[in-house]
Amino acid sequence: MLEVMGRIRHLYHLIFVTKGRKMTIPTTGKGLMLERMTRIFTGKGCRVHAANAFLNHVHVLVEIPNSGDFSKIVNKVKGATGTVYQKTPEYADFSGWAAGFDSFSVSFSDLHRLRRHIEEQHTIHQEISFEEEYGQLLEENGFDPHQNVRAGILHGTFFREYPP
Repeated sequence: MLEVMGRIRHLYHLIFVTKGRKMTIPTTGKGLMLERMTRIFTGKGCRVHAANAFLNHVHVLVEIPNSGDFSKIVNKVKGATGTVYQKTPEYADFSGWAAGFDSFSVSFSDLHRLRRHIEEQHTIHQEISFEEEYGQLLEENGFDPHQNVRAGILHGTFFREYPP
């Protein structure tokens, strides 16, 4: 008897930043943004395990069931939230999201550790800058944080392109 396997679970740590990495995400109003992001992800069949924002960047720990829809879903979240926040008084200085995003595959055994990391953004950034945190995350995920990279979308999949 042939046994068919078909279980798919993809867990990602997403990071995206404001245009110019400007500090335009209000700390008191970020709940509105995070709730909207979570609603959009959930509406696309995703499960958000953690989401947090700090001044110029967002971290989302999300399970996306179909990796083929990955870039479309993330760009939908960015587009929908960016448009709304530019029209919301609390986000008067917000000029949108920078192009692209970083995505790191996450093992389910790291779920709780990474959830804590995302939830503790305010505390983390009292000790280190986003640039330092970002460099650590790049290193942890096999990238050289000192290498200048250009990010983009190729055939619906996020990639990092290193300059020649």
